[in-house]
This record gives sequence, C-alpha cells and structure tokens, in this order.
Amino acid sequence: DLVPIAPAIKDLSKATIALVSSSGVVSSCEWVQSSSAQTCTLRLYLRSASRFYGYSVSYNADDTLRISIKEKGADSVSGKTVMLDPGHGGKDPGAISISGRYEKVITLKMAQEVKRALEKTGKYRVLLTRNTDKALALRERVRFAHNNRADLFLSIHADSARNKSARGLSVYTISEKASDKEAAMLAERENKADIILGTDLSNEPPEVSSILIDLAKRDTMSKSAHFASALVKEMQSQITLVKQTHKFAGFVVLKSTNVPSALLELGYLSNREEDKLLATESYRAKIANAIVRAVDQYFNTIYD
Repeated sequence: DLVPIAPAIKDLSKATIALVSSSGVVSSCEWVQSSSAQTCTLRLYLRSASRFYGYSVSYNADDTLRISIKEKGADSVSGKTVMLDPGHGGKDPGAISISGRYEKVITLKMAQEVKRALEKTGKYRVLLTRNTDKALALRERVRFAHNNRADLFLSIHADSARNKSARGLSVYTISEKASDKEAAMLAERENKADIILGTDLSNEPPEVSSILIDLAKRDTMSKSAHFASALVKEMQSQITLVKQTHKFAGFVVLKSTNVPSALLELGYLSNREEDKLLATESYRAKIANAIVRAVDQYFNTIYD
C-alpha cells in the first residue's frame, strides 16, 4: 500500500484509474476502501520490487492525479530545472543591514552567484524569479516556478533581529504550524511583502481543497524536507548555523503543491560580523558551493 488517501472517498464508483506504463514496473492497481469507510488506499502491484525506487505525484488542472512510478535508472539528474528566488525587490527593500545595505540587494547578488555555480556543473537549467531590482508578488514567484516546470525552488533571504549578537544561517520548509515563535514571526513578516507591493493575498482561499491536492502536497513536503536536510548537512562544517537549523513555517513562497521548496536565511544583517561576511566574495562563494553540493545530493538521492 503505497499511497494512503484521507479523508475518505465516499463513492469509489466515481474514482477511476488509468494505468499507463512504459517500463512495466506496475502490473495493476486498485482502490481499496477500509471497512470503516474512513480511508481508502490506492494499491499498486509491482512486477519487480527491485526495480521500484519511488514515486512522484502531480495534480492536474482537470482534477486528475498523476502518480509516476520511478524505475531505477529511469531518470537522469541532467537537465533538472532549479528556480532561485531572491527575496524582496523594488519598493520592498526587506531588512536593512547594520551597515545600511538592503536585503533585496544582498539576496539578488547571492542568487546570481548560486546560479553561476550551478550552471558551471553543466547539469542544471537555472532560472531566477527576478534578475533586477523589481517588485514581485509572493504568489507570482510560485507561479513562475510552476510555469517553468521547476524541479526545485530555493528562496533566498537574510534575517534581522533586535539581539545584535544573533547570527547563523537557517533553512525553512513549509508547515501551517511554525516550529517556534521566532519562525512564526518571521513568516508573518515575510508574507506581508505582498501588502507592501499593494496586493494583500494573505486571505486568499486555497484553489483546491480536495484529497488529491492534499496527497500531492504531502509528497512535495517530504521532498522539501529532504532538500533542507541536504542543505544543513553541506553547510554545517563550514558555515555558522543557528542551533535549530531546519525550521518550519507558513511562508507563502513555499506553498507550492508540486515543486519541492525551501527558504534559506543567509544570516542576520543586524549582526556586524555576518553583515561583513556577506559583503565578501569568498564567503558568498562558500555558501554557493554548499548549495550546489546540496542540490547534487538531493537529486542524486531522489532520482539516482
């Protein structure tokens, strides 16, 4: 039983399955409803368990769910699209560093360096949500990733705090319930960017509230957490991180249904030492190289 679905489908007669397989990994599939009728499971029967190494889920506009069964060796890391999202821009400067530099400038420069480092590997198609100092609504950033069929989304930001001694990088993935009070406050602050730009989307209702979209979200959240773990692993030996490095919060830019997403806080601009470090090319290169290794590790694990 690979894919449990909740809440219950009341009438299984309305649920249809079309099995399209070119590799022959799956021989057949069926809906199985529990005796209590509270849940149902999509059960897949494999021809060879040794050839199966995972699945991906995507939700289509015609209310259908596509579950792609992965076969070992079937996918290649080459050609995957990585979307980099420099935070803020235009009349939204973001945080202001202790030396007076704007977060929007720091994040753009960092994203451009990460783009060059990823492209240097020759393996990835790398796009930026913005390549100039322009305003971009939060959901427009997510839409841009969807429209370009991104395989991975990384939003880049820099933090600020009243405590001038606070320092360290952190990584966030999506959760409706924040991992701590600080994470909740940060998400609330970042999500107000659309209000600054004149478009308050904070109360926008979800486009779809079906069990199918919920399933796709859970698969994406799992992959997002995997990427976040890779980022922490590749940075922890060379870069100062906050104690609880991987955090969870409801950032709008992380609410993609189909694109695994993470948000990287480069450090605290309110900390004099980190502000100086982020102004140096060698330190930014260290971060960029760690991100490249994390992206490699993520795709090699998911698709290899």
